[in-house]
Amino acid sequence: MEKKVIYNCDDFVRYLDYECHRSNRSNREFSLIVFNIKDSIDKKMIKRKTIKYLENKIRILDVIGDLSENSLGLVLPDTSYTDARQFLEKINSLLKKNSKFIETTNVFTYPDKWNH
Repeated sequence: MEKKVIYNCDDFVRYLDYECHRSNRSNREFSLIVFNIKDSIDKKMIKRKTIKYLENKIRILDVIGDLSENSLGLVLPDTSYTDARQFLEKINSLLKKNSKFIETTNVFTYPDKWNH
């Protein structure tokens, strides 16, 4: 499998904007999972491990990127809130293994659950 491109923060924000416009045009939803990483550790190392794990679990159309120094985002196009939560349950082993490093995860779905 080909290695995924990981977007930097600026490019990832632009991609989110693109995905919102695409969603509006096509009347289809997408989900964003945000992984918040604790401050007191080597964030780059935890991001690399999280990305490596996710690369083997996501579809070719899913996109990973930096949202900030302390968070990673995963965009799941054409994915409902329920399906995104189910995916998060499937990768729960990563979260349990790195629970001391990943502070929280949030799921947002555009347009319905974008601001919760």
